[in-house]
Amino acid sequence: MIISGIYAITNTRNGKIYIGSTINFENRWGHHRDDLRHGHHHNSHLQHAWNKYGEKAFEFGVLEYLDNLDELVKAEQFWMDIYREENRELYNIGECAKVPFRGQAHTEESIQRMRAAQKGKNLSEEHKRKIGISSKGRKHSEEDIQKIREARRNQYPQPMQDHKQSKFTRQRISDAQRDVKRGPMSSETRLKISKSLIGHPVSLETRQRISEGNLGKSLSKETKLKLREANLGKKLSEETKQKISTSLMGRNCTSYEHQARGEKQGSAVLTEDLVRRLRHRYETEKISVAKLSEEEGVNPSTAYDVVSYRSWKHVE
Repeated sequence: MIISGIYAITNTRNGKIYIGSTINFENRWGHHRDDLRHGHHHNSHLQHAWNKYGEKAFEFGVLEYLDNLDELVKAEQFWMDIYREENRELYNIGECAKVPFRGQAHTEESIQRMRAAQKGKNLSEEHKRKIGISSKGRKHSEEDIQKIREARRNQYPQPMQDHKQSKFTRQRISDAQRDVKRGPMSSETRLKISKSLIGHPVSLETRQRISEGNLGKSLSKETKLKLREANLGKKLSEETKQKISTSLMGRNCTSYEHQARGEKQGSAVLTEDLVRRLRHRYETEKISVAKLSEEEGVNPSTAYDVVSYRSWKHVE
């Protein structure tokens, strides 16, 4: 049984993929999963997505089985090129599958030289922002936390309670926080924020920005239920009713169940019979996606989406 080849780790929430090669699929997936669970995966993009969407959002699939280990890197590059040509987003950082320094650890001497070279350098705001994004999700050890605490204590020896921030500083903080995505807040934090905002007037400009920020967002069933319960018994003013009516004018309210799917779509390339045949052959013949797509005359990435049930989900 062939256990080596090319694999894909797919984010089912946004379709983004990480492509890799291995001599043992089961062991490689286990190593990826362990590193991601502990927050120290070598690929920061994949680690951030794992932290954001959770483990259940990722699937491990085989793109191609290979018994010739000398072809692994070449095949990995082939699949990366296929997806990039179709403008599919990858978690892979490098353009080339062959990374000569993969797995090489820096010596203590090299670390000291790099540290000395960076000492005294002033980083740009853009550089700082990128460092912040790449560090998101990492957990500091107790020793590191203590070092950071001591460094800040020496930097700010005076108490900051009565310190007032300038307008320029507040703007910089606002700009830095604008694109930062955080995880869900605790009930205690939500309650504190809610109490602090009681009686706080919201300007028309802020309302407009909130409205624009929420455009296109879809609410979960749980959120909809909470909103419904919170609004039970509330009476809307005539002015509010008129605003709601105006905002809904011209909207397309066609539900998902009534939208065209599969062959009924004008842009459909596959047929339901072909979709069933692809899945049947993949499951029974244990054939690779590469060979299956070649024999059936289907694009490799399209075939992978079909057999992994990422597309044509309504076809049994």
